[in-house]
This record gives sequence, structure tokens and C-alpha cells, in this order.
Amino acid sequence: MKLLKISAVMMAISLLIKVSGLFREVVIGKYFGVSEVLDQYVLASLFPIILASSLASSINIVGIKHISKAGEAKKQSTELFNSLIFLSLILSSAALITGLILYASGAVSLPVFLLFLIMLPSVTFFVFNGYFKSLLHYHNRFYLSNFVALPYNLLIILFAILFNWSDQHIYFLAAGTALGVLFQTLWLYAAARKHGLFQIAGFRIKGNNTLAILRLVPFVVAGSIILPVNLVFDRVLATYYGEGSISLINYANNLIAIPLGLIITNIFSVYFPLLARLIQRRKNKTITKIISKSYKYLLYLSVAMLFALPFVEPVLRLLFYRGEFRAEEIQQLAKIVIYYFPLVIGMCLYEIISRIFYMKGDKKSIYLLILLITFANLIFSFFFSVFLNIYGLPLGTGLAFLLVSWLFLNHYKKASAV
Repeated sequence: MKLLKISAVMMAISLLIKVSGLFREVVIGKYFGVSEVLDQYVLASLFPIILASSLASSINIVGIKHISKAGEAKKQSTELFNSLIFLSLILSSAALITGLILYASGAVSLPVFLLFLIMLPSVTFFVFNGYFKSLLHYHNRFYLSNFVALPYNLLIILFAILFNWSDQHIYFLAAGTALGVLFQTLWLYAAARKHGLFQIAGFRIKGNNTLAILRLVPFVVAGSIILPVNLVFDRVLATYYGEGSISLINYANNLIAIPLGLIITNIFSVYFPLLARLIQRRKNKTITKIISKSYKYLLYLSVAMLFALPFVEPVLRLLFYRGEFRAEEIQQLAKIVIYYFPLVIGMCLYEIISRIFYMKGDKKSIYLLILLITFANLIFSFFFSVFLNIYGLPLGTGLAFLLVSWLFLNHYKKASAV
């Protein structure tokens, strides 16, 4: 009952955060619409913002697993902190070198490269966001960490409004984005210090299990970034549908993130520690019951979404029909959002089975799950895009997650019942 109460409070907080995120998209839509310059911003943000934010989620999972492993939370959290300093240096350097190679080869334009450089420090900030969240969640401190997106959204909105007079408006938007991630880090740091969970430790690698910790990261990162990676595929494939197509897909991704965040992030953030304990105690029957109940709740969610579909376009028209956004673009956006709805159910199923694999340390299964979803997404997206054009991309992504996760979850349920 206590966990249910925490989930309800977190969902209410998330609703406020998602409203601010929706307002962020409305403001961006007003000033940039569906345009080439926004396409450049989206392409530049693929790694430092879109993929690195998922890296933070994966580090959160790694942190909880590592801190709880030996029962020495303070010592383990210090080791984790030292390891993540090293990890942030590796990732930032690798990203910079990759960006330089792409720019030198002519694969990306100068505006895209400059926008990328402005947002690149966000990679380091996101690494430490995951660390601070793991400290807070392990000690059942959920509420302050759930407000983390508020300063991010507000800063982007502020920069979009204040600098709309400038020819370099999009660069100010990128700067606001990077500052927003920095404020997320400061927010989480303050929350951890407030509860006495963090003390600055000296940086050292030798003798602190750094390599053991970093070996966990690719395993969890692979599972955590599977959604943004597949959504990146959608953005890349959208380039074949003309100017503004990347912007449309990006708006749709951010809009569908609202139900994904409300339903998935809050529930699984709270229940992941419980699921971890059940797996460690080998309570397979209890886990099987949770899976069976989840099917019933997902059926209710599916019916609720069917009733919501007719209202998507009127709501988007009310929110976005101003400034640079045109009526025909709103119609396109509404259809893309509707075709993304199967992804909500698919992600619920994916989160259940992937987190079971994390705690069991079943690397083979998680990698197989990831590969099959990605392969299915590419096949489905190409197939449906032949008949539905750009609308086949979101449908293919949603069906890939839904079908593959359902098959894996059913297989696990049957294997656990034996």
C-alpha cells in the first residue's frame, strides 16, 4: 500500500512536469514550427540529449544494483561515483571525436556540428544525474528527484522566448538545453546532500572495483537506450520524407513521452527495488502473479487509449496552431502520434521483462531481446512505410516493442511456472 501511495504521488508530480514539457514543445513549435533549422537542432541533440538522457536511466539501474549488492551502501556509492567520473570522460571524448569525424567527412553540416558542441557537456551532466538518482531511489527518496525535469523545461522555454529576436535563435535554444541539463544535475545533487546521502570523495581508480562496475554499464545501457535508439532510427528514416519530417517525428516522440513517463517511469521507478528483492529471493510465483496482473491492467489501458484517439487532433490544434505551425502539419503530427500509441503498451511489457533480466544478470536474454526488437523495428518500419509513408515508422516501432516483449514475457512466465 505504501508503494502504491508513492506511485500515486509521483504520478501527480509527473503530471505537472509533463505539462511543463508539453508547454516547452508548444513554445518551440510557435517559434520554429516544422522547419529545416529545427531538424538541425534535433540531429545535433541525438547523442548529447536524447541518448545520454537514457544513459542516465541506465546508470540509475546500475547504481541501485551495485549499491544494494554488498549491503555497504556508503562504500559502494563512493566506488560508483569514482567509476562514473572515468565513464563520463570516456563518453565525452568518444562523442567529441565522433562529431569531429562526421563534420570533417561532410556527413553533418557546420550548424549541426556547432549545435552539437554546445550541447556536448550534457553527456557528463547526465552521467551524474543517473548517479544521484540511484542514491535517492535506493534510500526511498523519490519525490525531489521526480521534479528534476522542471528546471530543464523552464530554461528551454525561457531561452526560446527571450532570444526569438536573434538570427542565432536556434543556438540560444541549444544553450538553454545544455543549461537545463546542468540544473538537473545541481537539483539532484542538492537533494542528495539534503538527505545526507552524498559526500565528495577523491577520485581514484585502483582498488575500487571500477572495472567491475563499468562492465555492468554496457549491459544495462543496451537495455535502457533501446527505445531512444529505435526512435533515432525513426528520425533518420524520416529524412527520406522531405524537409520538416524530422521535426514532426521529434514532436511526436516528445508528445508520446507524456503517457510513457506518467505510466512507466513512475511505476517502475518505485517497483524496481521491490522486483529486485523478489528476484534475489527467487520468489518466482509472486513474479508470475505480477505478470498476470499486468496483462489485465494493460488491457484497461488499451481500451482507455482507444477512447482518447478521436481527441488527439483537436487537442494538438488547440495547443500548436499558432506562429510557424500550419494546419496541415498539425494533421500530420496528430496521425503520427496516433500511430505511436501501440508503443505505450509495448514499452510497459518491455520494462517488466527487461528489469527481470537486469536483476537476474541474464545478459544473453537482454541482448537477444534488444536485437530482436531492433531487427523487428527495421523490418516493420520499412514494410509499413511502403503503404503508409512516414506514418509507417511509428507503427513499426510500436508493434516491434509490443510483439517481441510479449513473446519474451510469456516465455519467462511459462519457464517460471515449471
